[in-house]
Amino acid sequence: MGQVWHVPNAETLTTRRFVELVFEELGTTPRFHMTRGLMLKVLTLISPKMRELMREKSFQFEAPFIVDHSKYERTFGTETTPHREAIRQTLDWFLENPR
Repeated sequence: MGQVWHVPNAETLTTRRFVELVFEELGTTPRFHMTRGLMLKVLTLISPKMRELMREKSFQFEAPFIVDHSKYERTFGTETTPHREAIRQTLDWFLENPR
């Protein structure tokens, strides 16, 4: 149809909140560690992989990255799986299919 369409998704969450939901389903609490500012710059100086990652992905840290599927929903209608349900189903699958 010559347009950009975002796949339907449940409500918009931060990555932090999504990880918290996963850990809640697992019955535990996540521990977050973030690398910022000067330390991130140092890492890009000593690690070619970090340097490339920051070159390719830095735009994602400059402003909120929001996927809005409202155009898709208006055009096609949609029913999305709530995050908590999707997380539960995914975790159940992994627990039933260990490697």
